[in-house]
Amino acid sequence: MCLCGDVNARMGELQDFIEGVDDIPLRNCIDISCNEYGELFHSHLNASNMCVLNGRTGDNRQNGFTCISTKGKSVVDYAWVPHEQLHHWNSFRVLRMSTLIDMFEVHAPESIPDHSVLCWELRLPSTLLSKNSTLLIHRKDPLIQILNEKYHFSTHMKISQDRTHHISSL
Repeated sequence: MCLCGDVNARMGELQDFIEGVDDIPLRNCIDISCNEYGELFHSHLNASNMCVLNGRTGDNRQNGFTCISTKGKSVVDYAWVPHEQLHHWNSFRVLRMSTLIDMFEVHAPESIPDHSVLCWELRLPSTLLSKNSTLLIHRKDPLIQILNEKYHFSTHMKISQDRTHHISSL
């Protein structure tokens, strides 16, 4: 399970685990400011045994501010996962919208969104996939197609049929 989104929370250097109890690597915090939503988000993470991917997995040079506007820079968008699943997630990075526009050589819109795109990889053991796999996700989103063509991102996610049935029944 992975949750992500704009939670308007600035956690600063608050840790999302209990030191000496949880075996979670420290995260590289680039936004040291903290706000009330950050404190609430921090409490939620600790109460639910979850931690953020931001600044924790992947190349820390790609750990960027998730919101850049005329008001300043901040980290308010997060991806967070259960502690026991952290090892499945890696290569977390933040891509600015201006970088994506340059990367894909598209005509820049009049107004560029101030929030960045969060990207990461999910590594699952092959035992979760079976010979009887069925197609769960096949997105025709133009951005996904461009990413797949240019960077070979997968647009298909295969999981075993019993898991597909379980997910669709929820």
